[in-house]
Amino acid sequence: MTNRSTSWIKGIILAGLALMFAVKINTGTLNFYINQRFAWLALVAVLLFSALALTVVFRLMDRAAQSSPLWPGHGRINVFGAGLLVLPIVFGLLVPARPLGASALAGRGLGLGAPVRAGSAPVAQRSGGQRSIIDWLIDISRSPDPAALSGQAVDVIGFVYHDPRVKPNQFFVSRFAVSCCVADATPVALLVETADASALKTDAWVRVVGRFSLGEYAGQQLPIIAAERIEATQAPNQPYLFP
Repeated sequence: MTNRSTSWIKGIILAGLALMFAVKINTGTLNFYINQRFAWLALVAVLLFSALALTVVFRLMDRAAQSSPLWPGHGRINVFGAGLLVLPIVFGLLVPARPLGASALAGRGLGLGAPVRAGSAPVAQRSGGQRSIIDWLIDISRSPDPAALSGQAVDVIGFVYHDPRVKPNQFFVSRFAVSCCVADATPVALLVETADASALKTDAWVRVVGRFSLGEYAGQQLPIIAAERIEATQAPNQPYLFP
């Protein structure tokens, strides 16, 4: 393979990486992969890969560069290594992006505790916005009495997960908590009790309105939601929660 061909391949790979990140940012699907706090890193990646790709193009347009490797000592390209770089670009551009759901939850195990950051305030001390599953789990984990929240009104959004260990009239309303990226995603959930549980499709997004009551799961007493109303809803633009 000539130096010129090698340089073109490097340029195409760099441009492909820039395009992949740009598409994820533009379509809003970047949120399916990383914590939104780190979205700026993807923008930096777009600028960096674009700059490198342009550098390759400008060097190729320079006649003096055409007679020597683009980078001294790197006139050849490892086909296997190039393939490893190209494959994620192809998948990233062609495979529809989907957030983690019930299948990933089943593989990772269900978390009934709250991934709490140091200094997180109890729900009662927070203001504004709808309380999330994590908000409630924080209060549950800080209360020594599992019946402390009994009678408390609750309104949460999540996807349906049917755990084989629960009763036929129960299901989990679930989300994933992400600290950095989907690699460290932790499933969090609240147990819901309703006569219509078996009719709800796995992975369907629902809004659950009801009140907490004392229940049991896997031999452990815990607050569960006695559902008064369950509504089908669209998946939020940001499907993950951030502890």
